[in-house]
Amino acid sequence: MTGVQTCALPISAVFVKQPHGLPFRLLSELGIVGLAFFLIFMVVTLTVSCLLLFMIRNRRERSLAAAIICMSVIYLVHTSFDWDWNILAVTMPYFLFTGMLVGWYGSIKQGNRLSGRPGAGHRGVNESALDDEPV
Repeated sequence: MTGVQTCALPISAVFVKQPHGLPFRLLSELGIVGLAFFLIFMVVTLTVSCLLLFMIRNRRERSLAAAIICMSVIYLVHTSFDWDWNILAVTMPYFLFTGMLVGWYGSIKQGNRLSGRPGAGHRGVNESALDDEPV
């Protein structure tokens, strides 16, 4: 439990060689401090993602954000008892979508967008670039 990176947790005199759940893996490898940082990260990102739902006015975009949040929650629940975090193809979309939600929230909070659409306030090949009015 001190994070000695041994990956062995004693369970009634039987040692588990590799814990399957992500919290147990982090606890055995990084100790209580590492697990605490992980839990803080999860709570902050899920809170920011849920706040995003209240800030988006467009129903379609709110549905998209809700679907991404549901995917994140399902991933976190499943990795708490299985070893999905070892598979890059399963874990990478979680971090990609979580980063997208946090960035989306930050852009809306700073007022960089005309609506809740990603990219709506930036010049480029999108709908706002085709408008005659400046952004």
